[in-house]
Amino acid sequence: MTVTPFRTSPAYEAHLGAGAAFHINSGWRRVDYFADNQSPEHEALRPAGYEGAAWSSAVVSEHVAVRTTAGLFDFSTFGKIEVAGPGASSLLEWVCSNRVSRGPGRITYTQMLNESGGVIGDFTVSQLGPERFVAITNTGALAHDLEWISAQAQNPSSPIDGPVTITDVTNGWACFGLWGPLARDILQPMVDTSLATADFPYMQFRDASIGGVAVRLARVTFVGELGWEIYVPTGYGRWLWQELSEAVSAAGGRRGAFMCANCSSASPCRSRISCSAGAKPSQVRASQRPSRAAAFRTHLGVLSALRIYPPIYPVDHALPSRSTESPWRGSFLLSRCTTRPVSISGGEGEGMCGH
Repeated sequence: MTVTPFRTSPAYEAHLGAGAAFHINSGWRRVDYFADNQSPEHEALRPAGYEGAAWSSAVVSEHVAVRTTAGLFDFSTFGKIEVAGPGASSLLEWVCSNRVSRGPGRITYTQMLNESGGVIGDFTVSQLGPERFVAITNTGALAHDLEWISAQAQNPSSPIDGPVTITDVTNGWACFGLWGPLARDILQPMVDTSLATADFPYMQFRDASIGGVAVRLARVTFVGELGWEIYVPTGYGRWLWQELSEAVSAAGGRRGAFMCANCSSASPCRSRISCSAGAKPSQVRASQRPSRAAAFRTHLGVLSALRIYPPIYPVDHALPSRSTESPWRGSFLLSRCTTRPVSISGGEGEGMCGH
């Protein structure tokens, strides 16, 4: 018998024990929802027909937990690309539409654009040091983004001012997201650094320790609530997931998964809308200019991925000539105030879901 190979998070065994339902994304087995979170009280929200077959009341429970207490997510499958060396800053400033060299400890959401100004990718970039950065990208975009950045490093027209190394470090780090109103209360007793906003502002990261194990805390959000992404060497991933799970459960929170976080057409939550993340990677294509892919709000949306300062990136010449075009032509991410989910086939309804 031939078994299709797949990659798993270090917390995979724990997920199995919690009744995880999985899907495959770019070779990874990722969690859709946890059956342990199913609740009969939410069954009335099940969509009729085909869409209802893929739906679970667990997603509602996970969503409610994120909004009222806390949710713990396993995002270890996210792609992680380290760019280092004397030329790292100049390469990323050339490749990215936003300013990313802001100083160690800073995190920037940005896009990559092609020569016509089309959006070909988006991710966050954390500056680890003067000559060291890490880009965190979508699971399915890793191979593409790695190839594009590497190609630009070899492009004779790229204004790189020194040698640079580009490394896929995805396998080296587990990543867990902890978000919700109680996220700080849960995490603070576990870490050796202050999580107060004055000490740890939004879109920054800190190196810290949990139980004597070095971790990297990134104050970002994928679901619109207070919280952190917690990066730990993969070898400690299983242990840390267990520690975090126990702390979250003790506070009345739940484990969460991708159907909740991504707010798919089969789930009645609005997590991605709430964080103003704008279009998902699958909704942004190279034919779209940045303004046309813009989010309604710019806090963490597409417009905030553009820098406004003297042009140095390769598509500056392409954008002014398009300034007369309507920036709002196309489709938008919408939220409908209803107690029932909205389902539209083909993915067009991603993000349209019950309140």
